[in-house]
Order: sequence, then structure tokens, then C-alpha cells
Amino acid sequence: MGLYLKDKKCNESLWDGEIKLKISGSFSLTPINFNDIESEAMMYFVNCNDDVIRWHLPDFSVKDIPEAKEKLLELLGLDASRNSVTLCIRMGNGVIGYVRCLSPSVQKGSGNWSINFWMGPLTRRRNITKAAVSRTLQYLQSHEVDLVDAYIHSANFGGIKILNFCGFNLMDRMGGVRHNHYRVKLGS
Repeated sequence: MGLYLKDKKCNESLWDGEIKLKISGSFSLTPINFNDIESEAMMYFVNCNDDVIRWHLPDFSVKDIPEAKEKLLELLGLDASRNSVTLCIRMGNGVIGYVRCLSPSVQKGSGNWSINFWMGPLTRRRNITKAAVSRTLQYLQSHEVDLVDAYIHSANFGGIKILNFCGFNLMDRMGGVRHNHYRVKLGS
């Protein structure tokens, strides 16, 4: 294991090497493939040009393929600067969703890691997201991340069920913002 980074509240090895996390069957988690950015942008557009994404995660919604490519390059930049980890939920070679973890060094608020997750419209409600979020949390824990927060719209019942399944506890109902703050402790 590498050096513990206090500002990022994790072990530096979190970003070392190529991440490939098996979920089950043909499902896995891998980073965005920069070498195939055009294809990745097409899949991002298919998954994120959606009313549910626009409502619950407007920062990740896109209107067209060029905007999808721009968003992926932005996420890759944050990952390269060791400020986040963005993983594609893959079924075979296709991308069907995403899990994004943001480090506390760029996070406003609690000073902990945070997690977002979303699936494309064709693969929601199939328990894949539960397994992907759970596997991502195991990966974070193996790199000395202790606390992870999630901020989720109070009407996102599917997302709340996933957080509950993964051991998150409600910390705060954020009033007029319509978001709830959840937290999970990964370490002992």
C-alpha cells in the first residue's frame, strides 16, 4: 500500500494502476476509456440524455454527443488530478451506468468522500446499481477511505433504497433543497 493522503482522506494507491472491478457475470466497473472517447461519448449520451438524470443529477445530463464528450473529458481531468474516481458500469464492452466518487479535497461541505451513481434508462431497476455501488465502496475501503457521503433527492426512492442496502444512514433532511444527506462508515 502507498502513502496515506490527509487532504484526500485515502491511500494514494487508489489511483495507481488500471482499475477493473468485477461485479458479477458480465458486469464490471472500469474507468472511462480515453483511447475510445468517441464511443464512450456515444454511450454517455445514450445513458445521460434522459429526464430522470436531468431531474436528479442535472450536472451529469447532456443534450448531445459533443456535450457528452466534453463532460467525459471534464470527469477524466478530475480523475487525472486525483480528485475523483469515475467508474463506468459495463455490461461486456457497453456502458450502462456510472459511479462517481469525489474526494474531500474538492468537496464542499462535510470534508468526506461523496458518491453519485446513475444508470441509463434501459437498465434501471435490475439490482445492477446496488452491486456496483457496493463493489465501489469495497474498493474505497481497501484504499483507506473511512466515510462516504451521498446527497440524494428526497423523491429518488430507487437511489435511497440502494443507499440503505449499502449501509448508508440518513444524516440530515436538507429542508428546502429537497436533498437528503446520507453517510456510511467503511472502516471499523
